[in-house]
Amino acid sequence: MQFKVTLQAMPLRPDVIRIIRQSGQVAEYVDSNTGITNRICFALDSQVQLYRKYGEVVCIDSTYNTNKDGYSLFQLVVTDNMGHGRPVFLAWTRRERACDVAWILEEFKRMMQNTSITETFIMDSASCEISAVRNSQIQAKIVICAFHVCRAFSRKTRNPFVRRFLYRLVKAATPESVIRTVDRRVWNYVRRYWVPKKETWATAYMPNTLLLFNSTNNRVESSHSHLKRYLHRRDPLHVCMYKTYKWCVRVEKRRSVEAIVESCRTHKYHAPEPVMPILRNFTPYAAKLIAKDYSRNRRMSIELYTDDMAIINDDIYLHQVEYTNSSCTCRTFRAQRIPCRHMLLVHTLIPQFTVEKVLRLCRRWFWRDPLLPISVPCESSVKKPCREILQLRRQFNRSFAVMQDNYSNEYTISALRATLNYFQNFLV
Repeated sequence: MQFKVTLQAMPLRPDVIRIIRQSGQVAEYVDSNTGITNRICFALDSQVQLYRKYGEVVCIDSTYNTNKDGYSLFQLVVTDNMGHGRPVFLAWTRRERACDVAWILEEFKRMMQNTSITETFIMDSASCEISAVRNSQIQAKIVICAFHVCRAFSRKTRNPFVRRFLYRLVKAATPESVIRTVDRRVWNYVRRYWVPKKETWATAYMPNTLLLFNSTNNRVESSHSHLKRYLHRRDPLHVCMYKTYKWCVRVEKRRSVEAIVESCRTHKYHAPEPVMPILRNFTPYAAKLIAKDYSRNRRMSIELYTDDMAIINDDIYLHQVEYTNSSCTCRTFRAQRIPCRHMLLVHTLIPQFTVEKVLRLCRRWFWRDPLLPISVPCESSVKKPCREILQLRRQFNRSFAVMQDNYSNEYTISALRATLNYFQNFLV
């Protein structure tokens, strides 16, 4: 997503603070001895609402070369129901010490008013971020980005055989498989530096950690790359803040329009008919993942079931599905918060496990925008659209992308609905 915007006259620093405070909150820390701003941050009202909806997992990371004053830019990003990374908090600091990150997290807690909904923080292996999160967010778990862990492993050896063992150490699903994949030549290094914090990076020791498909920091890294296309390293700090503010507003507008356009399309899922009523409630991103997971049920069978629970035999593992709690003991449900294949199998074979019980704890992946229709079209098979319809669809998307850049969000949505009602026979 690339934005091309021309700004004729940049506002001054007091004007930038005033503009941001009209639609959000700003906090600043000034050194009493030098009078220099060491830290500054802001969060818009729309970002606060976004965090309250999708704040279970937060990715945090910093980037550089965004301004001429040498401030590092921190972003806190959540995953929305469409699978997109959405920034909810931005901060700039002169240095990246533990006290600086702790101040950022304290302001984050104050602006969001309640951060108890956050169960997991995902970050790189920087010690300042880990210690700050551990002290300020006691209830949350810490997960280190798998990419940074593998990169740290690869720096210790050039032997591809040893590297393969180390990469398996990160992705192994059970403790037994972790022990089998350990090589003696590198075990001393792993035992000294990584075993004491194995609950933060090894999949085998994170059975109950909520991830929401965030094993790495890719979503916040992607947000960095999109934002840095809009910034310039020769900009002063207040200009960088103003451009970041405008970028956040445009991202919010574009994502809302994209969600409405996506809801008006018909999606194809390879799933049996009994599962389709469940998939209709989810966004295309979540529905495709659910259908993909359900397609791997060839070796599953129900070993035992009662009025309250069912035992599923999945290859060599046994998983328990509880009707009253609407939960499963498998890693897919506990880490991603979607209906797993075991829950769908029980739903198709046992009448007591109704659709409402299956969807009880998975509502964060629903269509939650009040402007979206309640019933989303979903079919198990559709015909491939012809060439003319594909051209019409591309032109349609380009036109509304231009409209939302030049007009208000409400006007764009009303025009979108009117056009969709007129061309509903062409949008397949």
